[in-house]
Amino acid sequence: MKFSIINTISSLTNSEIIIARILASRGIGKDAYELFLQPPSVRGLEIADIGVDKKQYVLACKRLLAAYKKKESIVIYADYDADGVTSASILWRFFHSFGFSVMPYTPDRKTEGYGFSRKGIEYVLKKYNPTLIIAVDHGISEEKHIKYLKKNDIDTIVLDHHIQTTEPPKSAGALIYTKQVSAAGISYFFVKSLYK
Repeated sequence: MKFSIINTISSLTNSEIIIARILASRGIGKDAYELFLQPPSVRGLEIADIGVDKKQYVLACKRLLAAYKKKESIVIYADYDADGVTSASILWRFFHSFGFSVMPYTPDRKTEGYGFSRKGIEYVLKKYNPTLIIAVDHGISEEKHIKYLKKNDIDTIVLDHHIQTTEPPKSAGALIYTKQVSAAGISYFFVKSLYK
C-alpha cells in the first residue's frame, strides 16, 4: 500500500501525517522520509559529489589559472533566466573578488534567444575582447558556437545542467556538467572548490 509509511512512523502529529502522505504519494518511503525532510548540509559536499567529472574540473582550473596569471579578459556568458543570472552572479562575485578581469553578459531574450547566438558572441567579442568565455546555464549542446569561438582563439568552459540534445561540445576547454543540481548549484560548488 502506498501510504504504509503512516503506519510505520509512530507518534506523528496531524501535520506530520499530512506530510507523510504527500511524501508517500511521491514514492518517498519510510527509509527516505527523514533524509528528505532533514537533508545533510551541503557544506560537506564537494564538486565531485554532485557528479562533475574530476578531469574536466582540473582542465577548468588550469585554464582559469593561466587566465589569471596573464590577466586575460574573461566573459561569463549566462542564460537570461533566474538560474542563469544567479549563476553569473555567483561566478562574477568570486572571480572579481580574486582580481580576475571578468565581465558578465546576459543575452537579450527577444533578439538573441537562449544560449549562444552569433549576435551575442559578436557583441561580446567587440566589447570585451575575451580570450576565455565561461558559458553558464547553457552550452552543453552548442558545439557550433563553441567551435566558432575556438576558431577565433577563444577558449570556453561550460557549466551546465541541461539534458544533452547533441554530443557534448568537443571544442570546449572543459565541461563542468551534471544533471544533479541547477546551474546555480554547479556554480556554487565550482567556486567553493576553487576557493580551497
